[in-house]
Amino acid sequence: MFSGIVEEAAPVVKLEREKENLHITMKC
Repeated sequence: MFSGIVEEAAPVVKLEREKENLHITMKC
């Protein structure tokens, strides 16, 4: 059950990180 939650949350965390990288790139 817990590993299923982690598997669902992992792509969301990756998306958030990619968004942050995009913001940093746009600021530069």
